[in-house]
Amino acid sequence: MSFISYAQNFEDVMLWRALKSVKNGFYIDVGANHPEDDSVTKAFYDQGWSGINIEPEERFFDLLQSGRDRDTNLDFAISNQKDDIKLYVFETRGWSTNDISVAKEHEKEGHDYQTKSIKTKSLDQVCKESQAEDIHFLKIDVEGAEKSVLESFSFGQYRPWIIVIEATKPNTDIDVSREWEFILFDHDYLFAYFDGINKYYVAKEQSSLLENFSYPPNAFDDFISINQHRAEMRARECEANLNRAELRATECEANLNRAELRATECESKMNLASKKVVESQAIAHNAERHYMEIIDSSSWKVTKPLRELKDMIHKLREKSIDRVDTDNKEENRQLLVDVSQIYFDDNQTGIQRVIHNIIKELSSLSIKGYRLLPIYATMEKEYHYTSKFNSESEHASTLDEQPVVVGEGDIFLGLDLTAHLFPNIEETLKQWRENDVSINYVIYDIIPLLHPQFTTEGMDEYFRTWLNGLMGHADRLICISQSVADELLIYTDDNFPSTEHRPEITSFHLGAGIGNYAGVEKLPAIEEKLTFLMVGTVEPRKGHSQVLSAFEKLWSEGQDINLVIVGKKGWMVEDLLEKIATISEQNQHLIWLEGISDEYLSSLYASSNCLIIASETEGFGLPMIEAAKYDLPIIARDIPIFREIAGDYALYFADNHEVDSVTQAIREWMELFKSDTHPRSSSMPWLTWRESTLQLLECLGVRGTL
Repeated sequence: MSFISYAQNFEDVMLWRALKSVKNGFYIDVGANHPEDDSVTKAFYDQGWSGINIEPEERFFDLLQSGRDRDTNLDFAISNQKDDIKLYVFETRGWSTNDISVAKEHEKEGHDYQTKSIKTKSLDQVCKESQAEDIHFLKIDVEGAEKSVLESFSFGQYRPWIIVIEATKPNTDIDVSREWEFILFDHDYLFAYFDGINKYYVAKEQSSLLENFSYPPNAFDDFISINQHRAEMRARECEANLNRAELRATECEANLNRAELRATECESKMNLASKKVVESQAIAHNAERHYMEIIDSSSWKVTKPLRELKDMIHKLREKSIDRVDTDNKEENRQLLVDVSQIYFDDNQTGIQRVIHNIIKELSSLSIKGYRLLPIYATMEKEYHYTSKFNSESEHASTLDEQPVVVGEGDIFLGLDLTAHLFPNIEETLKQWRENDVSINYVIYDIIPLLHPQFTTEGMDEYFRTWLNGLMGHADRLICISQSVADELLIYTDDNFPSTEHRPEITSFHLGAGIGNYAGVEKLPAIEEKLTFLMVGTVEPRKGHSQVLSAFEKLWSEGQDINLVIVGKKGWMVEDLLEKIATISEQNQHLIWLEGISDEYLSSLYASSNCLIIASETEGFGLPMIEAAKYDLPIIARDIPIFREIAGDYALYFADNHEVDSVTQAIREWMELFKSDTHPRSSSMPWLTWRESTLQLLECLGVRGTL
């Protein structure tokens, strides 16, 4: 990631070029002013440096106090005078000075000032009281009082490697360095560079640094200004908002097209019905004429009482049969839930935890007109009932391992991930739809289609075959987030533009992923240090490698913090796992936990300080919801799904592969955490599994009650 320059004239770029090899360096800023705007030290602070900021003007000192927790901030002036001095305070930032001649120049130009008496100390006193060791650079910007500052410093025990001093008369390009430059030369400092405003000097014993000041800032310094960075961030946000708006517009257009298609179908059916009405009227007219001929006969009049009795018996019988048929039909409709993968292989992955929780909630609800019946199939075996997941149901137990028989009004819900069954089961789905069974599939993500580099070889082909089958035979595709729905809508529009049958695409949200355990115990070993937690299968798209590299950098800087990784071994991560094992042996700050219980995971959520979720792509992001249950703060990659779930209740880092993006986000979060101003997940909205399941039933057009 490019170096971000905050300084007015790129002074920090020049200093960084010379000092970037120094870890956790130290600076002194005399006349610090604002903690960010035009600051020479802000970029170094973001890189883990610290130092002393000296700023007598109250409004800027207060900003330094709130924005530079790691620094020492002092609210007096540096001077060779022991008595208090006068500070002439101007409204314009950077103009305040203790030089009356400079103040009068500003006054002549129509700028008023206020006079304030301030205390002073020498630079020697400041260094002695701070017990500074190496001072890597000293910056002096005191609006005409540079000589007084230099005369307060002995350059003996404390010798800054580099000194950068404003060398021009305030608000002019007139070089006034001759007034004080001799002091530096007398103390063995070498002139290094003049940037038009400031002059740079290098201590003689650090003369190897001089070569870094032989040319001005340029493209090879790989930097951008903070204004450019902020503009780019605003542009990215606007672009993301535009993309989301375009996705919504595309979805609305698709819905409109589907509505117009349905309207055309309805119109066609109405025309057909009108035709049948005309035909029926003609038949009725002929029947009426024939009826009048019959009733005029004498035999019709004689048998009238018998006919009336027969009609009465017939109507009573029909009414009784209709009532029994209707009751049986409504009571016997089936909600068929596909569990084909988890039936054979239950590894408690994220999707499988979703399936368990939704089936548990479906089993506890009264679903009007439907019986819950889990079913499964294999490549060689058609769908069969199973009582494996709701054994308490007497009806499911009776049908256990029997072939599935469907009827009009049944609902099929593809809750499990069953791409491996396609195209084998397409004929079954076709027959069921012909019998008026509603075919619905839950879509967790289409990552193998959009990001095949994150999956095993051939998985994209499985998914392409699966989605092709769904487009031909499903009535509804229910995505686990709006972000997945948006991706699916775009993908199907691009890849199935002329498909006659287009399933409805809708979405719901998943619920919280782990239970509430009474009296969850916190883990003392975790609580002793600031601990960051990652939860999820260790696989390429989860961002473990980038986060681990960021923590390696922070540990090398002396940060005493933990990283706990919870997740089973996935695929294509052999090198990463070897790296984790090596670091774990040498570094007690890294912990990897594979097969832990939900109760232990709850303890980790309760004991940790922050969740990091760094996935490059996701369908949902259950760990964010689980973290919110325990008021655990969140650092997340800035991708649409995480914005959809967490909104403003998380701290985000840029969606790139730069280690520094993660490192800087962690540093920023730790600073905010110290001042108790970090984003909090406690107010983040989330659903229980019951609420999530009720949302899913609404998508199916079914009502569930307790």
